Amino acid sequence: FPSHDISEKESMSNKVSLTITRGDDRTWNVAIKDSQGNPIDITTATYSASIRKEYNSTVIGNPTVTVTDAADGRLELNIPSALSSLLTVQSGKRNSSYVFDLVQELNGESTTYLNGYLIVEERVTPVGP
Repeated sequence: FPSHDISEKESMSNKVSLTITRGDDRTWNVAIKDSQGNPIDITTATYSASIRKEYNSTVIGNPTVTVTDAADGRLELNIPSALSSLLTVQSGKRNSSYVFDLVQELNGESTTYLNGYLIVEERVTPVGP
């Protein structure tokens, strides 16, 4: 999978814009850090993520969130091709935007760790045989 690290500056601000090509698999590496930039142990944390066309619309799908190094606060946010294929681009347009968030449940507190826009670009080469 292609990977993209979400920088400390991006993750600390909580608001990011991510880009994916419709029909692709895409993985972003996320580091959970405190305000001083130190990793937070996320051993007891759980995560969920959602994508919608607009904030109050129906959830289109849920990216996969996998903790890769709990002690160092590292996880992966993955949008598989089956999900990115559901994200349509208006005919005649190059891209469309969606909204997403990544929510953390830790020590009884629910926190939106990341949110922002998911920019979906249309594929030039068709997928298939």
